[in-house]
Amino acid sequence: VGIAEVEVLTAPHDELLGNNEEGLADELFELGMSYLYGTDSVLANARKALKLFEQASALGHAEAAFAAGSIYRWGREPIPQDLEKSLEFHKKAVAGGNWTSLACIANIFEAAGQTVAAEKYWILFFDEASKANTSADADKKNEIAGIVGLYGYWYCNSASDGAINAVVSHQRLAEFDDALTRFLNQRLVSEVNLKLKTGYEKSLKFLRRKIASADGFLNETNERRV
Repeated sequence: VGIAEVEVLTAPHDELLGNNEEGLADELFELGMSYLYGTDSVLANARKALKLFEQASALGHAEAAFAAGSIYRWGREPIPQDLEKSLEFHKKAVAGGNWTSLACIANIFEAAGQTVAAEKYWILFFDEASKANTSADADKKNEIAGIVGLYGYWYCNSASDGAINAVVSHQRLAEFDDALTRFLNQRLVSEVNLKLKTGYEKSLKFLRRKIASADGFLNETNERRV
């Protein structure tokens, strides 16, 4: 039986999918994604989406825990930012096998001013990415490269700016050099476009100052490890 409306979540599990908690968690997550962004049949509703993600997370769904943690990390109208709840859900995601949440946890600790903890989780993030990359096929490697490029940018940005120490080894950064440099170049272009559209002067000035080239940005990050 499919889940059509949030209200049916009050029904006993066996009325939805028997005792198949994994299947129920998947449906809750998918319905949550529909409410998060809206579809041609439902309006976007962040509160409903978050509730669904939390319910799926309680059933052990790692991607739902990641989604809930991300909503709490940044806030999403009308849901306010809540770093403690974000940390709680990202830890659940890690426990469920989602190593991407390690980068999010590092970011949370950095935002809270706990740099030592942030540095610990950045090391764990790159280590887990390396482990996953070792046994991955070509398609999975591309997926991992995209994840490391996106979240590794946070690390490179913070380490280069001195917000945290550059604790990730040169070996790890070199392993993902292509992914990081590709993303940094893309980010530089996107930030220039954002400047023209919305005037994000602070990030643009930072990127122009730090990135004569993406390679130079990574080199500067590595040099801080002396």
